[in-house]
Amino acid sequence: MKSTIQQYMDDIDKIKNEYANIVIYGAGRKAISLCKMLESKIKIDAFIVTNKDENKDIENNLPIVGVNKNSFAPQDTLVLIGVRTRWNDSVVETLKKHGFLHYIESPDGIEYLGSKDADRSKRSVLQVTLQIGCAINCKYCPQSLFVKRYKENSQREDKMNYDMFVKYLDGVTNDVILEFAGFSEPFFNEDCVRMLEYADEKGYDIELFTTLQGLNENDL
Repeated sequence: MKSTIQQYMDDIDKIKNEYANIVIYGAGRKAISLCKMLESKIKIDAFIVTNKDENKDIENNLPIVGVNKNSFAPQDTLVLIGVRTRWNDSVVETLKKHGFLHYIESPDGIEYLGSKDADRSKRSVLQVTLQIGCAINCKYCPQSLFVKRYKENSQREDKMNYDMFVKYLDGVTNDVILEFAGFSEPFFNEDCVRMLEYADEKGYDIELFTTLQGLNENDL
């Protein structure tokens, strides 16, 4: 029996010659992995995205263009959707709005075929500590020493808020793994859930080390 991904490849191969252009919708990790998987078999013309202002001009030697720029004739273009599965319905709605009626949704797992994702030990990790001081005070954690040394600089902030997190993340590429841990329980920060949601929407892989203390039922 063929794998889902192999069947997906076969489906594209059957119809690829029916279209003048083949583009990938998205420009994140899944779209890039999809492009690398297909580039030896299919000519990809571009990445298309909803908001060009939030993206680079080029990725994997291909242009990134806005879906509303009329760069490709919708009737002659096959769109390969390369976003997380949860966003497929929203993407399909956007495509139809702009006249793109020929599209294929990609199966789960494609984003893990890229070399950076296949071996997480080779990827950079950014550890995120959301506040200084933790009431749990685990025996193995040098809490008192850490707090004392950190507070030697009185100009430092004691807690990271949502706006600070968004600003800091602007300078971090989304191939970096975000690790919410450090020297405090993440959910003692009331903005933690919003930060996790924001990072997820931006396409980051996330690791969360938590006792769940500080997390209320609604946030869960």
